[in-house]
Amino acid sequence: MRILPIAGANLPLARIMAAFPGLFTNNKYQLLLKNEIFNLIDKNHIFFLNSGLASFYLILKCLKKKSERTEVILPAYTAGSLVVAIKKAGLKPVLCDISMNDFNMDRIQLEKIVTGQTLAIVGVHMFGIVSRYYHDLINEYPNVHIIEDCAQAFGSKYRGSMVGNLTNTSFFSFNRGKNLPTFSGGCIATNDNHLAQLLTREMQNMPQMSMRYTLDALFKMLMLAVIINPLLYGIFFKILNRFKELKPPSEIDMKTYSDLQAKMAMDLLKIYEKSAEARYRNGIKIIAALKERPGFILPKINEYSWPVFNRFPLVVTDNDRKFRLEENLLKAGFETSRMYMQPLHHMFKLGYEKKDFPKAKFLAENLITLPVHPLMKEKHIEKMTTIITRT
Repeated sequence: MRILPIAGANLPLARIMAAFPGLFTNNKYQLLLKNEIFNLIDKNHIFFLNSGLASFYLILKCLKKKSERTEVILPAYTAGSLVVAIKKAGLKPVLCDISMNDFNMDRIQLEKIVTGQTLAIVGVHMFGIVSRYYHDLINEYPNVHIIEDCAQAFGSKYRGSMVGNLTNTSFFSFNRGKNLPTFSGGCIATNDNHLAQLLTREMQNMPQMSMRYTLDALFKMLMLAVIINPLLYGIFFKILNRFKELKPPSEIDMKTYSDLQAKMAMDLLKIYEKSAEARYRNGIKIIAALKERPGFILPKINEYSWPVFNRFPLVVTDNDRKFRLEENLLKAGFETSRMYMQPLHHMFKLGYEKKDFPKAKFLAENLITLPVHPLMKEKHIEKMTTIITRT
């Protein structure tokens, strides 16, 4: 059976193979990629690491050296790996409930939990949907570091400016399921000169990515480019499901980025605009098809934002209907995902009650995400939304 995967990207084999010269260079392509990122993100300093998680952890580790504050605020519904990084940095996670408008952090709730111990606020652009108020937080909380988590939102824009530009410090992920995938990788962008000095010192002691690790990433990217073909993905679907990560990592692997992956990222950026347009267009079509249908909660997109959806979030208010939808869509050849199965205070012991953060809990229990990547053509979106409305 042909199955369109939940995560996919335009990954021409020729462009992946074109990255092969990066095996024999040292930082050449990273410097060139840095210039490409400078054109997208108005920041003075760019750093590349082996993952978005490693990037976030390194930011926190350096911020801790600048302040005696110990609390980091983040949404109660997001990746559990963020909590792992906060704890590893010796800091305390403080949770904020989400808004059901865009599934990002609720600004009114946020105002109630910022204290004199708040070191940083992590503004996550969940699913690629831009939270427009993160820029305002810089003036509201001048002594707090506002960190943009753009892991799911590479390419998303607000008022024509790409995410990562709304605050002084941001980080991105280039993992295999993200909008710009090089199988692994991450990036820090900042205008904070003192933070940049601390990051530079840390990067000097960072282990280099080994040749074996780099070759492994190349091989897996080639396999990914092949296996996302709907026919092959359908054949190997049950096997691939066994390898999907369901739990947050217990440790953080810290390494530099490889030149091969930097070359790959540069080549993918050349064709990225079409992919970004497809993700945006597919998400907007789903909203248009389902907005008048009862039983669903859809994200509200601000008129000034341009979301490059990583996956499309659909909240189904009836749980039985949600399970039927998952089953019917899979039978029709569309993989869906529950994303994060629990809110953060259910994943970790953080001192909260299970009943706390009701919106985050509701989202975790009622969410399914739909594929909107470039492999999803107009006919696929129409078929998928038809199945949803008839279930």
